[in-house]
Amino acid sequence: MMKIINYFLQSLFVYLFFFLGRCLGLKISRKVFAFLFSCFGPFFRSKKIIKKNLNIFFNKISHLNEKKIISNMWKNYGMTFIEYIYLDYFRKQNSHITIKENINLSQITREKKPCYFYIWSFCKF
Repeated sequence: MMKIINYFLQSLFVYLFFFLGRCLGLKISRKVFAFLFSCFGPFFRSKKIIKKNLNIFFNKISHLNEKKIISNMWKNYGMTFIEYIYLDYFRKQNSHITIKENINLSQITREKKPCYFYIWSFCKF
């Protein structure tokens, strides 16, 4: 019974955050939730796991760079979280995708061969 109550309360928070994000708009809610996740995220996720994963990727990393990477990670989580409620907007606009280079996408789909797309993302605050 406690598990059901716990899940119910968690879902209320998520829906409240989604509602708040819709009311604030995309640009403002990205900033707000990036800030919220960077402040409160470390309390809900094990720091040991994050540091262990960073040490796997980087053998030697300074403490300052480690803190910066972790902070940016939480900001990215916050922006990604809020962007879920704007997926319909992204589908309609197509302004968030830019294709560079002259790639013949119809040939790729027609041949049905596996291929790789490199996606480079820039987040602006």
